[in-house]
Amino acid sequence: MNTTLKSLITSFTKSIDLYNYLLKNHHRRTAIASYTIGRAMNLSEQELSDLVMAAALHDVGALTVSERDDLVRMDVENPFPHARLGCYILESFEPFQKISRIIFYHHWPFDKDNNWNPEKGKVPMASYILHLADRIEILINHDHHILTQRDEIKSIINSYSGTLFHPAVVDAFNQISELDVFWLDIENMSMSVLLEQAISENLAIELSLEMLEQFAYTISNH
Repeated sequence: MNTTLKSLITSFTKSIDLYNYLLKNHHRRTAIASYTIGRAMNLSEQELSDLVMAAALHDVGALTVSERDDLVRMDVENPFPHARLGCYILESFEPFQKISRIIFYHHWPFDKDNNWNPEKGKVPMASYILHLADRIEILINHDHHILTQRDEIKSIINSYSGTLFHPAVVDAFNQISELDVFWLDIENMSMSVLLEQAISENLAIELSLEMLEQFAYTISNH
């Protein structure tokens, strides 16, 4: 009775959405934006796979209503408790060990790049991509057509270049944000379609019943 890592991520993301009602579809949209920016920055196949998996699960550590409220602000006041918890939840499950470090740093401001955590090592570029993609998503007003918001979102993102956001990531965003398909994919692409594109067959992992039990145990302990 096996399932794939792709199926597990899809199911788990839907569960997070049900619990984090203030962030419904947030993980899906953030993962799509992350993937597109990562491709524009020429990340490798493995790096893209890790980035998308991290984006699909990045707010798993936001357990309280106050934390979920705070996450929809542009400059999150105290993001590190939920980032640390998300990292620690996932790192005990072997297939998610690599992406747990991306999640640990996914709100790390670029101007603190030299103040990285000695336990976790330097901030990976994937974390900076995820950070920007995450903030793009929270800036979108879903009561209005997404294409009408492009210029305003770009202006806000660029105002934080070099402080909150990595300049190279902002440059990649500026390049792809001119394309309508970037915004329309964020709005419309499903998580299953994204994972099919982002995680190639040679990177797909099949999970045994024992591994699924380990994952359930990991989540239940937090």
